[in-house]
Amino acid sequence: MGTDVRRDLMNKCNLHTILRLPTGIFYAQGVKTNVLFFTKGTEANKYQEENCTENVWVYESAYQYAKLW
Repeated sequence: MGTDVRRDLMNKCNLHTILRLPTGIFYAQGVKTNVLFFTKGTEANKYQEENCTENVWVYESAYQYAKLW
């Protein structure tokens, strides 16, 4: 079930941003937290259902810098 949901999100949605929060911000120390931002389809075609993710912007909030992957 979880695998299917993740696969659908990666195929049918554009993963455009990953926000990496400092370790232990929500749970015990040592637990990493990432916030994923998706948009359905692509900018050109919101109904596209395959290969929607092209570039992912990653923001490392612990280090306060960003990079494009």
